[in-house]
Amino acid sequence: MLLKEATSEAPMSGSTLGGPSGQSLIELGVPTGPLRAPRSNALGFVFQSFVDDLAYAAGADALEFRIALLGEPRVLINSSGKPDPQRDFDTERMRNVLRRVGEISRWSERRALPAVLPKASPPTSVILAISPR
Repeated sequence: MLLKEATSEAPMSGSTLGGPSGQSLIELGVPTGPLRAPRSNALGFVFQSFVDDLAYAAGADALEFRIALLGEPRVLINSSGKPDPQRDFDTERMRNVLRRVGEISRWSERRALPAVLPKASPPTSVILAISPR
């Protein structure tokens, strides 16, 4: 069976929605071990797509929007609360990485999205999470 349905009347773990929840497990037939972090990769795509949508809604360039989200240069200590240069988040370093990627990809030379997107059905929200289980 390629698709398995799983539903529950209980709220999802950590959820405050309290309604029915469910998931569809799709057997891909592709080993995901070499991906290192298939769940994180998929969620990263979802999060970054959402940031793109926010930038578009704000009428801002997606790269500059991300740089602005990082705020002023500072070091954010990791979740352990103990400073560790390998795990801490340096916003200045990330800003420099984003700028460098923009240069290498020639971001400023890309074609812009049209000012008005083609007429389509009203936007909908989809919450997607992929788990290797």
